[in-house]
Amino acid sequence: MRRLAVLFAAVALGALLAQITGCKSAAECRKARLSAVSSWEGIKAQAGKHKLGGGPGYDEMSESQKKKHFDDWADIEGGAHLVWESFAFEQITWNAANNGRTRVNAAFDRVEKTRYASFDGALATANKRFTEADAACR
Repeated sequence: MRRLAVLFAAVALGALLAQITGCKSAAECRKARLSAVSSWEGIKAQAGKHKLGGGPGYDEMSESQKKKHFDDWADIEGGAHLVWESFAFEQITWNAANNGRTRVNAAFDRVEKTRYASFDGALATANKRFTEADAACR
């Protein structure tokens, strides 16, 4: 009888520890997810600003260069929206988030990065937040 009581207590303690650990993981995931949402929302907003407002050297561009500029920043903005939307809700849609992140980074590789140093830094931070959310939530 005593063995049964000890076994029951061990199982109950294990279940309690699993529940506590799960809550900690859920809290860490939520924190990482919300941090990622904030970072990617900033990327989306900055991309929209660069898309519509031109940027350094925009006035000297030819019409075809301006179109490419617009298309590249629209691609960055759209990809950032996918990532932002994927992290905006408790249930993260990882496929869409990964696709959006890949799209943003590939499109920014087509842009002359030296003209957009602050965006480059913000994107590096957003990518870091993505990786942190991935580690905390998967």
